[in-house]
Amino acid sequence: MAIVEQMMRSQDNDASVEKAVDRVVETEGQFDGRNITKFLDAYKREMNQRDMSEARQITSFKRVAANNIQRRVIDLQEGKTTWSEFEKAILAEFATEDLSRMTRHVLMKWIEKKNKKMSASRVYDEFDQMFNCLPATDQVLLEEDKTLYFLKAVDMKDRRELGTLLEDDTQANRLVADWVAVKRACNRLDKRRQWVDDTDLAGPSVEKTRQPKVAERRWPSRLNKAARKKRRLMMTSSKNWRRSSSRLRLPT
Repeated sequence: MAIVEQMMRSQDNDASVEKAVDRVVETEGQFDGRNITKFLDAYKREMNQRDMSEARQITSFKRVAANNIQRRVIDLQEGKTTWSEFEKAILAEFATEDLSRMTRHVLMKWIEKKNKKMSASRVYDEFDQMFNCLPATDQVLLEEDKTLYFLKAVDMKDRRELGTLLEDDTQANRLVADWVAVKRACNRLDKRRQWVDDTDLAGPSVEKTRQPKVAERRWPSRLNKAARKKRRLMMTSSKNWRRSSSRLRLPT
């Protein structure tokens, strides 16, 4: 009897979790890594309304995560026995993508992160999004050197070439301040990189050297009848002339 009651409670819990997950996805959408603070508030509210245990809250969170970040969420779940541990870990993991808690310190930490493995245009979009979420006072403080901070955020392999494209021709040792011009430079660099990658993928184009055709001297396989007759006559005449010459005796 106890086993049957336990199975029924488990089924009720599964149904409650299903409803909570559906409700979160319906109101907030799938968690894509952004605005983790706001998303966690909505998730906890739905789970607490249905008296879900902390263990079920932790294990069920991957069901509201988008496919591209589910692996990251599953890794964070490992070894976590309390909700506070999991919450702390996931807040730290997605801090730089939490636009509701963006600060100058968080932006600088992201800028200093090496090997982002992102194209220049992608870094531009991420930087622009985070910069616009900073408090107004921080934006004013960083605005003058905005292009320089962005350049520091770009991976080293693109930094030097992009820096050349962003040089200000009107002022020595200065970068352009026009943010639209920065975007154009990023697109230009990405197109150049794509062209180089496509060229490397295709391999060097080896053009076959065409040798000049040498006219072959063709000999007739056989002579026509008139030519054969003429040839025989010439050979016969030559033989007769040699024979008669050998018989010729000068008078003594």
